[in-house]
Amino acid sequence: MKQRYWQSARISVLVFISVFLSFAYISMTKMCFSASMVFIVSEGTMTKFETGNIVSMFYVTYAILQVVGGFVVDKYPPEKFITIGMVGAAVCNLLVYYNRNYVFVMIVWALNGIVQFGVYPAVFKILTTMLKPEHRDLGLVLSGFSNPVGTLASYLVAALVPHWRYNFLVSAIGLVAFGVIWEIVFAVSKRHLVTVETEVKRIETKSEESFGRLILRSGVWLFMIIGLVRGSFDNGFRSLTPTMIKECYDAVTPAFATILSTVVLVAGAFGTLSAHFLHVHVFKNEAKALFALLCCAFPLVGVTLLAGRVHYVLLVVALALFVWITGMAGFFSVSLISARFGKWGRGGTLAGIFNALAALGIVIANSIFTAIVEATSWFTTSVVWVCMMLFIIALAAVLIRIWTRFIKKEFFTHH
Repeated sequence: MKQRYWQSARISVLVFISVFLSFAYISMTKMCFSASMVFIVSEGTMTKFETGNIVSMFYVTYAILQVVGGFVVDKYPPEKFITIGMVGAAVCNLLVYYNRNYVFVMIVWALNGIVQFGVYPAVFKILTTMLKPEHRDLGLVLSGFSNPVGTLASYLVAALVPHWRYNFLVSAIGLVAFGVIWEIVFAVSKRHLVTVETEVKRIETKSEESFGRLILRSGVWLFMIIGLVRGSFDNGFRSLTPTMIKECYDAVTPAFATILSTVVLVAGAFGTLSAHFLHVHVFKNEAKALFALLCCAFPLVGVTLLAGRVHYVLLVVALALFVWITGMAGFFSVSLISARFGKWGRGGTLAGIFNALAALGIVIANSIFTAIVEATSWFTTSVVWVCMMLFIIALAAVLIRIWTRFIKKEFFTHH
């Protein structure tokens, strides 16, 4: 298989910085509605459920096409898909800024998910196969900051702009700027790319069914289910924290609730870095790490049962610790697993599948969780969260034996 990568350390670092900043900004723009939810609801423009539905429409189309994006970037040069995603997203954000019609905005936000179909798989492919080889592991670790940093930026912009609509205007302008920068950086750096022939470990046959059998035999399908549920938690806490604080604590204003919730987002940004330390010094087995981290996170979910009865600072700290721990779990159960499957030439494909599941988790967070809150209460929603945590902890326990047997057979010599 032919593989392109940068031999120049200077060029490799330049490309990484450009990819990191571009993806962080794209991540910021994806979160505009979630970050603005508390303001939209307080203003009376839309309900929590309606705002959540708009977010969900993005991630429904985004999730479906992530799998397609994974296949495409494994077959074609990935760099153009980043530009397509940024330019398309800029247009969608600008349309939302100029129009507040509920149905129109929902359609536009669904289109936003479509145009970004190849962004994450392309970013993952560039980081794991096109950077200078000695930069790839660290690049993958540091790239874990891009999504939390972008999400944090979205919430800060939402809290600081004079009206929530300006969040979308800022996003549109920035996307165009970063799209131009990315094109310039790649145009300068592409002449330094070298092409080599690499030996790819083949699955039994070239059929997609054989890839599916590998997923079943390795237990990756369990990682996928856990990732779906974990993603709903992570994104549910990030998007719903400001609204939960505002509605459970009358003295808290929407702006203060949003700023307060940034503590949760900052904590999530450090999850990947902490996970890298654990991977190097403690856990070599991803399934064991996942189980241990989920067990540590479980008591923190229980604190949400006390929302409105304990001080809001305690609630925010508990949610921040939870997102930090589950962020570490995500590094072990998504990033490292996808990187392993690069040996079969399927790293981008698997990364796309995992990202699709994470997107579906966001749909759960913004549609199902908001519907439960609207129909019942925050306490009932917290009970659902506790039950879901118990479920994925049980799955992680089952996964340990399956994954351990698989990596001993397929990867033992690579540890």
